[in-house]
Amino acid sequence: MIDTRSYPLRRRPVGDRVIRIPANEIRESGIDVIGPVTWQVYTQSLSGLDQVFHMNGYEVVRGDFDERNPLEIGLGTDLPNIGSERERNEKIAERAGLPMPERYALEKITGLGGPVMAKFDRSHGGDHKYLLETTEQKIRFIAAFVHYPAILSHMTLTERGDLLETGKALTFLLQTAGMLIQDGSIFTRQSEGLDILKNEVVFQEFIRTPSQRYTTYRVLADAFGNVHYSALVCSQGRKAEARLVQPVRTSPLSLDEQSEILRDQASLLDHLFTHPKNPFFLNSRSAKSYNGDSDDIILSGQKIESEEYRAILEAHGINPDQALPSAELLSAGSRLGRSFRFRQPYGGFDIIQSEDGKLFFLEANDDPALIAEGLGMAEDSTRDEMRYAIVSRMLQSVKTEPQS
Repeated sequence: MIDTRSYPLRRRPVGDRVIRIPANEIRESGIDVIGPVTWQVYTQSLSGLDQVFHMNGYEVVRGDFDERNPLEIGLGTDLPNIGSERERNEKIAERAGLPMPERYALEKITGLGGPVMAKFDRSHGGDHKYLLETTEQKIRFIAAFVHYPAILSHMTLTERGDLLETGKALTFLLQTAGMLIQDGSIFTRQSEGLDILKNEVVFQEFIRTPSQRYTTYRVLADAFGNVHYSALVCSQGRKAEARLVQPVRTSPLSLDEQSEILRDQASLLDHLFTHPKNPFFLNSRSAKSYNGDSDDIILSGQKIESEEYRAILEAHGINPDQALPSAELLSAGSRLGRSFRFRQPYGGFDIIQSEDGKLFFLEANDDPALIAEGLGMAEDSTRDEMRYAIVSRMLQSVKTEPQS
């Protein structure tokens, strides 16, 4: 492990090559938070890369990020007045000049005629994301939060993952909450569940994407604006097919697995929304483009043979005989990378394209999954090898001279 307290705490002149890490002291437990970054993630980000930075004349120092220095790169740092991941993404979008999907106020959700995307602010990769298309789905979603403490007292988890004792008790809670949500009086109340809903859940415009699959672009770009690769990420199933439904388990849950689900708020709510035996079951369509089974089409100029992939690319305005990112996508990725300089040497940026061709920024990922093919590296390349290559290429792009 790296003890970051050994690094100096000071400013450096503008023009110096600096890797800036937070000034926060780390307590002995080793799991405390430095801003929003845990000790493990933080030290992993620096471990193995400090050598390549040093070879290129960079010094790691602690303190507040100095935007005036064009060669300074943040590592786990934040800009002033950023208190959440949502606020960070909004700041990145603003700096890059890219729109994000429109956000909706909680009180307006049930009155909107169209679909709404609801997601936990801190979740990534499509986890804990729900497409609410009907008024009934919106009421059930909100009601689960309104009565969250009461739900816990009425719920048990069987060894097969079924949430039982949800019958009359939870049906009554859903009915009473539904009336209060419809007339708006529920939103003036104070409750633990409503606080969670207001502070940790984001309601956004649902962006309809081209083709029969849900899609997003994943762009890997660095702090100096170099785009290392871009990929079109496609849902494995067609839009009309996939539903968010708990799969039937073929083996029992262990006691540890049961307690973990009941202890984790997002996992428990996910069970509420996706279990068919539960009154809060949403029966919503899965709008995930990214999950463990997603298909990535690397946009590196190759000819795509699959007829289905060719149709998807053509729907996005990409030539399947030479699959390359558009100039607009490359420009967006470059601007996002530079706008993320205060935070990490590189990031994974999720961008969605609407049916009319407009690009929207969704989120930045501090520690994105890396694709060796996209980097032009061997398929069996390790993560450390890929990280080293990205940072080396980034530093070479600004022609820094090795330290003598």
